[in-house]
Amino acid sequence: MTKNETATSVEEFLVWRSNLFQGLKARKETIIELLDALSSNQTSSLSR
Repeated sequence: MTKNETATSVEEFLVWRSNLFQGLKARKETIIELLDALSSNQTSSLSR
């Protein structure tokens, strides 16, 4: 592998890693919002 190929691979990996992190971050926030919405539902049919 040449230096140029290595540099390109590293750049691609960093972009992939950043995209993955952003995706996980967005999901975390969505999950918390879902839990908040479910916990504030007063008409839920689930018994507590």
